[in-house]
Amino acid sequence: MLGLKLLRLSINVITKNKNFSVNIPFNDGLNVIRAENSSGKSTFVNSIAYALGLESILGPGRRAPFPAAITNAIFLNKNKNNNNEQGFFVVGSFVDLEVSNKNGDIVCLRREVKGNPDKITVVSNGEAQDFFLKSAGSVGSAISELGFHNWLAKFIGWNLPMVPRFDGSLSPLYLECIFPLFFIEQKRGWSEIQANAPLYYKIKNLKRTALEFCLGVSDFSRRGDVEKYKVEIRQLETQWESIKSSFKTLGDLNGLLVNFDCDIDSDNYVRLGVLYHVSNGDRVTIGEYLSNLQRRIRKIDQSLQGWSFGRELEVAITERQLISEKIFALSEKNNNIEATTRKINRKLISIENDLDRYKQLRRLISVGAKNGINFETKNCPVCDTKLQESFIPVEDGYEPMTIDQNIAYLEDQKKFYDAISSRNNEELRAGIVQERSMQSELEKVEALIGSFKDEERKYLDAFGSEIKEVAELRFLERELQKIISQRDKLNANAERVFKEHSLKFESLEIAMKSDLGGVSKEIFDALKSRLIANLQDFSYKNMNIHALDISSQTFRPELDGFDIVADISASDSIRIIWAYTLALMELGVEFDAVKHGGFVVFDEPRQHEASHESFIALLKKSKEKFSVKGQVIIATSIPVADMAVLGLDESCLTVFNDGEYMIQ
Repeated sequence: MLGLKLLRLSINVITKNKNFSVNIPFNDGLNVIRAENSSGKSTFVNSIAYALGLESILGPGRRAPFPAAITNAIFLNKNKNNNNEQGFFVVGSFVDLEVSNKNGDIVCLRREVKGNPDKITVVSNGEAQDFFLKSAGSVGSAISELGFHNWLAKFIGWNLPMVPRFDGSLSPLYLECIFPLFFIEQKRGWSEIQANAPLYYKIKNLKRTALEFCLGVSDFSRRGDVEKYKVEIRQLETQWESIKSSFKTLGDLNGLLVNFDCDIDSDNYVRLGVLYHVSNGDRVTIGEYLSNLQRRIRKIDQSLQGWSFGRELEVAITERQLISEKIFALSEKNNNIEATTRKINRKLISIENDLDRYKQLRRLISVGAKNGINFETKNCPVCDTKLQESFIPVEDGYEPMTIDQNIAYLEDQKKFYDAISSRNNEELRAGIVQERSMQSELEKVEALIGSFKDEERKYLDAFGSEIKEVAELRFLERELQKIISQRDKLNANAERVFKEHSLKFESLEIAMKSDLGGVSKEIFDALKSRLIANLQDFSYKNMNIHALDISSQTFRPELDGFDIVADISASDSIRIIWAYTLALMELGVEFDAVKHGGFVVFDEPRQHEASHESFIALLKKSKEKFSVKGQVIIATSIPVADMAVLGLDESCLTVFNDGEYMIQ
C-alpha cells in the first residue's frame, strides 16, 4: 500500500523588493526535472524531504538543504565583470508541499526556511494547524500528539512500532529510518541501499528493521521482548562471572584451592564451587578442615588441667583498681585541704600583725603621746587586698572605725580563721590516716596478685605449649568460619542468578518461537523476482543474474551470502539501487501489507556514468509501471539535446534550459 501522493511543490523567497519562487506540479508515475548543475535542481527535490521534516535523510549533517539564495540574498546578473549587480536580501522563505493520502485527503504542508524551521503548518480544507518538529522536553515529534511526525504517520496510515535499541530500551521506528528506502539524494545516497539511514538513533538492526516494516511486518512487540530478555540474560551472565571471580579471589587470598562445579548454562545447579585446603599433597574441603581443627581443639581442652585461681586473680586485679582509684581521690582531697590550710595560716599571720600594731598604738595613746603618731596600712584588714588611693571625696557624716573597734574586729577575725584552721587540720589528719590504711590494703592486694601470678607462671610452664596451640587454633577457627560464611553467600547468590538465568532463557526461547511476524514468503519471493526483472531491464550483465538472492537476514540483495552492493562496480551498484528501490514500490502497489511512502526520488541517477541505454530503461520502466499508482521523481542534468531521444511525454517533463535558474 502506498502512503502518499505528491501533488505540488513550491519554494518561495520573500525579499524587500521582489518575491521569487518555483512551483512545479507532480503527476502520477514518472516526473523528470531537468536543469543544469548549480541551478537549484537538487535544492528543489531535497525540499520534498525538508517539507516532510525529513532533512536528516539527506545526509549525516541534518542541515537544511538550502543555498544562500534561499536564506540570505539573491543577486541578479551576477558576473565577475559586472559591478552593478542587483541584490535582493531575503527577509523570509518557505516551502509548500501539497500531498494526498490513500483516502484522498489533501493537505498543504508549509515549513519556513528563513523564519521558524521547527514548525510545520498543515492546511486542510482551509483550516491551518501548527505542529512542532524535533523534541519538546522528553517527548519527540514522533510521539507527541502535537508533533508533526506523529501527525504524518497517522495521515499516511502507519502505526510506527516500538523497536529495541542497542542498550535494550525501546524506541519508535522513526520516519527518518524508513524514508531512506524511497529517497536517494545525490551526494551519499548512491553509495549503497539505505545509505542515509540515521544510525544516531542507536536502533538495533536499523536497516533490517526498516525493511521489515516496509515489507509488511506489523507486530514488533515480540522483537522487543526478545531484545529485553537478551539484555537481561547478558546482565545475569555478567553477574555470574563477577560471583565466580569473587569466589576465586576468596580462595586465592586464603591459600585455598578452588574447584568450580557448575556453570551458568549447566543443566542443573549443584553449587558454584568448592574450596579445598591442601597440605602435603592431600586436599580436604574447607568444611572438613574446620571439623578436624575443632576436634583437635576439644582434645587439647580435655588434656589441660584447669587453673583454679583464674577467677580469684581477676577479682584481685579489679579490687586493686578500685583501691587505687580511692587512694588517688583521697590524695587529691588531702592536697586541697593542705593548700587551703596554708592560705588560712598566711591570713592569720597578717591579722595577728595588724592586731599587734593596733594594740601598740592604743598603748601609746593611753600614755598621753601626741607627737609622731602615724599608723599606715596598705592592705585591707578583712580581705588582705592591697588598698588603692582614691580621689573620691568622703561623704559627709562618715565616721571611721576607732582603734578599739578595729582591735575588736581583728580579734573576731582571728577567732574565725583559727576555728577554720583547726577544723582543716583535724580533717587532714583523718584523711592521712585513711590514706595510709588504704595503702596498706593495696599492698596486701598486690601481694595476693603476685602470688597468683607465681601460680600462673607455674601453670604456663607446665601447659604453655598446649595453651598457645589452642589460642592459635581458635583464631584459625574464627577465620575459617568467616571464609565459609562468605563461600555460602557466594553460592547462594550464584544459585539465585542461575535460576533467574534459566527462567529468562526459557522466556527468550518462547518469545523467539512466538515471533511469527516475519516477512511473508509471498512478499519475499516477489521482491526477489521484481529485483531480477528490473535488473534485466536495466541491462545488468555483470554475472549470472539468477544467482542473485535476497538475504533472509537483511532483506537486501546478496550473492554467495555477501551484500552485493559492496562488492561490484560502481555503475552496477547504481543499477541495483534503481532496481531494488523500484521493486519496493512495485510491492507497495501490489500488496496491501507492504508499507511504502508512495513515491521514490532519484537525484542524478546517472551516477558513475551509468549507460544512456540503462537510463532510458529506467525512465521507461518508471513511466509504464507506475502510470496509475506510485510516483518516480527524477532530477537530472543531462543535456537538453539528449532529452528529445528519451521518448517522454511533455506531461512528465519539467525542463529548465542551460543558464536558467529554477527560482524565478
